[in-house]
Amino acid sequence: MFMHRIKLKNVLSFAPSGQDLGLEPLNVLIGPNGSGKSNLIEVVGLLQGAPENLDKSIRDGGGVGNWVWRGDPPASFAEIEADFFATDDSLFHYKLCFHEIDQRFHVHSESLCETGSARNSDPTCRSLSPESAANTHSQSLLRSIGFGIFRSTLVYT
Repeated sequence: MFMHRIKLKNVLSFAPSGQDLGLEPLNVLIGPNGSGKSNLIEVVGLLQGAPENLDKSIRDGGGVGNWVWRGDPPASFAEIEADFFATDDSLFHYKLCFHEIDQRFHVHSESLCETGSARNSDPTCRSLSPESAANTHSQSLLRSIGFGIFRSTLVYT
């Protein structure tokens, strides 16, 4: 898989206005201290860990309280969207929305859509409602497509 786009809203240092980034096979992140380079790397790590254990990835990052933007005013939800190309040229759009309830990680919603490919242009989507997502936070929908290590190299200075 190759991640070619990521959009972050209310995640770590990425504010409610959001940040939409196009990615290539090799990406160089340059910016002053505090501009979000390390936080982008953290989010990529979260996505890499999501198919096996989303809870663990959140805990390893300091807990859900550290992941949801705490600016003024603090956000109630964090959103991560990413687009991936699979090796068969299928295009997938993934969206994860989560928040904190009683200092615990809670998936509000999660969706995964195959938005098209060389063989099929009709989108097919799978999603978790807040009710079903509440019971399945350890493995994300990314596992259902065999999502593993994706190819996108981020280098920052």
